[in-house]
Amino acid sequence: MLEELRRLAEECGDDAEKIMVEPWTNHDLRRTLRSGLSALRVSADVAEAVLAHVKPGIRGVYDRYDHFDEKRAALEAWEGRLRSLVEPTVVKVLPFTGRP
Repeated sequence: MLEELRRLAEECGDDAEKIMVEPWTNHDLRRTLRSGLSALRVSADVAEAVLAHVKPGIRGVYDRYDHFDEKRAALEAWEGRLRSLVEPTVVKVLPFTGRP
């Protein structure tokens, strides 16, 4: 990842040696997903199901619903959020001429 970011920096004319990547683990990706689902207003039950967390207590014993459709919708919303970051929508701005 660092190599690619430095290559991109060079292409843009930036100092590639200034590019740093903080150490991270796969668990950081899970945390980011969970936080992102909360930001997208996905219910806690569905967000926890996406992460395959077991329902606590008696709910875990009796509530066997898998939230399949809800998990799909949550992950599609997350996909949309990620795409908006890496493929931002280009908005064409027209110059204002001051005339109606």
